[in-house]
Amino acid sequence: DDSWKEVLELFSEHTFIKAIPIRIQHANAARNHGKNSASGKYIRFLDDDDFLYEEAWRQISLLEESGADICSGRIRNIDEDGSFLGILNHPRTSDFVSASIAHTGFCLPVGNVFLRTAILDCSWNESVNRGQDQIWMLDLAKHKELNWVHLEKPVGAWFHHRGHRISIREKSGHDINLRVNAFKNLRHHLEKNNRLNTEREAALADILFLYAHKYFPYFPLKCTKLFIYLNTFRTSHTRLPFLWKIETAVASTIIVAEWVLLP
Repeated sequence: DDSWKEVLELFSEHTFIKAIPIRIQHANAARNHGKNSASGKYIRFLDDDDFLYEEAWRQISLLEESGADICSGRIRNIDEDGSFLGILNHPRTSDFVSASIAHTGFCLPVGNVFLRTAILDCSWNESVNRGQDQIWMLDLAKHKELNWVHLEKPVGAWFHHRGHRISIREKSGHDINLRVNAFKNLRHHLEKNNRLNTEREAALADILFLYAHKYFPYFPLKCTKLFIYLNTFRTSHTRLPFLWKIETAVASTIIVAEWVLLP
């Protein structure tokens, strides 16, 4: 609808605010439109139902001081009645690739500021309707090595509300395939370019094991194949290859247990 025009009127005197309408109703199309239209040194993607805190300006300062490509901050969960639902987990690593893989709030746009020139060659995939935030981060991680810094303080809020929200739509097999394939493609690309170290492979093993276990009741055949695929990994969250061999030795037991518990 045109309600945004009424809101924009409130900022009509602020020349630094520009509205650049787009006809395509897709978050990734809007993000690409904004990225390609931007001319500043830094860029942030902020969804219409999320908001920033004043602490967010510190991210720019940290980027200026460090010369990094990306600065992330913590994110608060806020319910529509104003209730505080907690602060999202943040990756416990200094490696951007491992951070992009981890199951945390790191990939949500509200928490990240980017050096615009560092992301010019990476467009958001407009065929992805769900989980696009992490898939784009994985594309960034695959594209090149990026220098990442982060703040421990909350810089924005992930706002939960009723009504239409892509993020609460029920997961489908297609959604799961997109994410799993993104992780597999990243692993293949890193290995091919000699960028797959122990920490990154462990992060990939952890996230794929999480998916295989979490979605087994809904997609048992897909997840069984994923358990089998995990046997090709050389390491795990233990960071000790010999312990991973012990874990893979009982992989068949895990699969049998999942099937027994399926009912």
